[in-house]
Amino acid sequence: MTESQRLADQLTRYFVQKTPVFLSFADATDGLTAAQAIHVPQEKFNSVWRVVNHVCYWVEASALVIQGSDKQPETLGADTGGWYSIETPDDTAWQLLRARTITLNTQLADVIGALNDEQLHTTISKWKQTPYEIGQSILAHNSYHTCEIISLRHMQGSWVKA
Repeated sequence: MTESQRLADQLTRYFVQKTPVFLSFADATDGLTAAQAIHVPQEKFNSVWRVVNHVCYWVEASALVIQGSDKQPETLGADTGGWYSIETPDDTAWQLLRARTITLNTQLADVIGALNDEQLHTTISKWKQTPYEIGQSILAHNSYHTCEIISLRHMQGSWVKA
């Protein structure tokens, strides 16, 4: 397995697969209704929906940068780094966002996994990082926000079993 394939595997494993150690993003967001996802448990906290949209934005942005695209993410709230507030909970929109985020993460893993060693370690001028650094950053970013989602769920009483 190459280094790029190993990083791609980690991006997928910790985001969508069941592991004996970590709760994945997919598991942490599973089973929520739109009303639960939009719920803000206390002042100055986010909703799960808002966090998921933010994660979606940065996964999409990372893939676009690595691919050399000048395109901006299509994720809502792109002008605010994916942080936007939803006014009306809609179960279909919530499920579509959740599924889109998982799909985009898989696509990012595929993009990284297809890189050769030179491409993986060549700095991309737009972010002044290599695809390897971007992949490691988004892995940490997604892990951080998955923990935030779990905490938000626990604060509202919708416990997630590890």
